[in-house]
Amino acid sequence: MKYLIPLVLLLLPFTLAQVSVRGEVALGADGTLSEAFPAQVGWTLSGHLQADYIVPASPGNRIDPVAFRLVLEPAVRFSQEVKGDLGLHELYIAFSLRSEAAAPLGALDISAGLRRLPLEYARLSLPFSLEPTGRFGQRQGVPGVQLTWFADDWRLRGGLVYRQGLVPLISVKRGFDRFELEAHAIYSSRPTFGLGGSGLVGDLVLYGEAWLLLGPTAARGALGLSGFREDALWTLEAAWLPPAENLFSLRSDPPLPARPVVLGQIALPLGEAGSLILFASSAFDPDAPRFTALASYSRLESEREVTASLRAHLGPEPPAVGLSLKVTGFF
Repeated sequence: MKYLIPLVLLLLPFTLAQVSVRGEVALGADGTLSEAFPAQVGWTLSGHLQADYIVPASPGNRIDPVAFRLVLEPAVRFSQEVKGDLGLHELYIAFSLRSEAAAPLGALDISAGLRRLPLEYARLSLPFSLEPTGRFGQRQGVPGVQLTWFADDWRLRGGLVYRQGLVPLISVKRGFDRFELEAHAIYSSRPTFGLGGSGLVGDLVLYGEAWLLLGPTAARGALGLSGFREDALWTLEAAWLPPAENLFSLRSDPPLPARPVVLGQIALPLGEAGSLILFASSAFDPDAPRFTALASYSRLESEREVTASLRAHLGPEPPAVGLSLKVTGFF
């Protein structure tokens, strides 16, 4: 009996563990027409699954609830060829060190495993990222250890992740009344420094970020403005960034340099269940400008969403037009 009570106290948090699972399943069809290549038609079956297992803290324990998280985005596409991706985005354990006695010193969050690491403030572009992408362009987490310390208006984040080698990083974030700033220092095959932030200018949100990559020297960045016009949310952004196929490369000699890009988007609700997104961008490449336009309409009813999209690409190459339809169910 004398061993029973300590054993119960030890196992009690696990018996009270909370499990939550949510996700979605989507079926989509798409087609692309262009004079540059034969018509491309395909359909995609994809999903999203997020599972959390939370173990509550024991009485008097300085460790807050321990959380395990799994995020999967599997997909398979049937077209001229069949390709699939398991889509493992996150798989990590996280916990916090907190106590009333330690409150003046703030709180420390610790995580280990595969976890997302977003660094950007830009909304329509991505000047710099440590996150890799899957076969279908989804951004995935990076394996490693991340530590985040919170104290009043300050947040200090440090980590050691693996991305084409070990990458140490440190970020310092400071919040003010109407704006916030965050500075980054990273070494991913070469020193990289970043500064980003956002704030209110009247009723508008001004945001931006700037990155300096050394050895050789390269610069990336974005500056944007967002606000509401009645019910429509509009965003305008100017960026200096490399093409997407070169963005996620951390090599020191990128073959494709950054160039100016102008982007804009309007998100408009239509009724109680519908929404319309209009997006356009222009990339001023060294050989010629290239334009992209997208119109996407979504309607959400109960546990199902239907999305129809029309996109167009213009440039020195022959124009390309694409149409897609996707039905998503949630659980």
